[in-house]
Amino acid sequence: MQEHRERTQALTVRLPEDEYRLLRTLAFTEELSINEVVRMAILRLIDSSGRRPALESLLGSAKELRLDRGQSADVPRNPHGKGPHRRP
Repeated sequence: MQEHRERTQALTVRLPEDEYRLLRTLAFTEELSINEVVRMAILRLIDSSGRRPALESLLGSAKELRLDRGQSADVPRNPHGKGPHRRP
């Protein structure tokens, strides 16, 4: 049976070397990948801020706006213009 996997997006995080080593140590001691440790930290930050509902609503509004313009409902994965060029 094939497992359903969500699409992922790469994210580069730059840390001072001592913080990177602490993060690597945490991942090792918890027997997790460094990606999973960072993902958990980011999700904890979003949830603890109390902004998740507002952020999800904003994402939904952006998708609706794109549909109204006749575009794909998918919000561009990289809104900063890096990556493949798109037609206007």
